[in-house]
Amino acid sequence: MGMVLLVTGMIVAYGYLIETFMAWYSGDIFEKYMMMNRMFGPYGWMYWLLILFNILIPQALWFRSLHTNVIVLFLIAISVNIGHVAGAIRHYSRQPAP
Repeated sequence: MGMVLLVTGMIVAYGYLIETFMAWYSGDIFEKYMMMNRMFGPYGWMYWLLILFNILIPQALWFRSLHTNVIVLFLIAISVNIGHVAGAIRHYSRQPAP
């Protein structure tokens, strides 16, 4: 189960990286604004919380002592769930454009 969490965390990381890259590479000012607002706007703290819980914390599973420990797996799985909830809240609490 530890490896499944690790692989899915890497897939999520790839998705967010590509999303950020495409906003930069497109050259569209609205796309760049959306990405900057997502990272540093009023709900930016929630974006970074999402990154922490969905990408960074599961990286601890690279260590064998952690990905074979049931309690650590449970805590990391709970943190990933918190990250998904943060993503859903961030998605549904968008503010209208000025």
